Amino acid sequence: MSTAVDDADEVVKMNALHGFDLGRPLPIARYAPQCDCWRPGHFHVMPRMNRLRIVTWNILFDECRWQARLDLVLDEFARLRPDLIALQEVTPPQLSRILCRDWVRTHYATSDADGATVEPHGVLLLSRPAVLDARLVALPSQRERKLLLAEVETACGPLRCAVVHLESGGDEVQARVRQLEIVTASLPGAMPALILGDLNFDAETDAEESRLPKDLVDCWRKLRPAEAGKTQDPSANALRAKLIGQSRKHRRAMRCDRVLLRPGTPGRWRPIDITRIGTASVNRVADAFGSDHFGLVATLGCFPREDGRDDAARRFAPARG
Repeated sequence: MSTAVDDADEVVKMNALHGFDLGRPLPIARYAPQCDCWRPGHFHVMPRMNRLRIVTWNILFDECRWQARLDLVLDEFARLRPDLIALQEVTPPQLSRILCRDWVRTHYATSDADGATVEPHGVLLLSRPAVLDARLVALPSQRERKLLLAEVETACGPLRCAVVHLESGGDEVQARVRQLEIVTASLPGAMPALILGDLNFDAETDAEESRLPKDLVDCWRKLRPAEAGKTQDPSANALRAKLIGQSRKHRRAMRCDRVLLRPGTPGRWRPIDITRIGTASVNRVADAFGSDHFGLVATLGCFPREDGRDDAARRFAPARG
């Protein structure tokens, strides 16, 4: 099946116009119980979806109690059973632990099965819907940042997903702006699209926000405009406070983790619900958090009716928290 990201002419055009290389297709793997291994291929068949539950989370590459922290994150995913799981700061050991979970092996395809794209750490996508195409784009970066592009099959046609972790540091504004230009250039035309990940700037206060295309819907702002929704907050996350110590530079709270939606035509995807996850410590242990970031879980619905009626929205009761 030919999709926009597959089209060789488009790839050449985008490379020339925007100065980045879309690269070669990335093999998507599914678990094969016959060999007890992960094999590349698109051989999973499931109904096409008109509703998607999506998670994005920076799971922290730091080695501090990483196994226990990752288990907290995975237990949350097992409870939520998202359709798409977009992760940042994944290390090869974390990837191996993720891919050992039975529910991951049964229900998901992975953008990396051997750690090749997450060395020393990187972005990862786990998908229940069929992945039509995936590519890894190297971003201009001092920290080896990359953009993972994938197109997933839905009841409303292909949905392009950009999983990204932009440059960190308050003095890296221009680097993030250039990276944002590449991310948004990779989402051309009217195709529905998502940007998922840690953008490393605050949605409400930082200048980089003005560089986002106007047709992108900030799902948090759309659904919870009165709530701050900070995802990196040392006053609410003791692990974050512990990691930054007394550094004033890193003590401000930010809504830096995002679910940004281009509704697209046809199909008209819309956000239905969004909430933060990982916001409570386990067993009241002060720094027993899954990460120094909070994650986001969002539900999107596809409304193909031309009259714009929201009948389907009533079927999806929003979560609270």
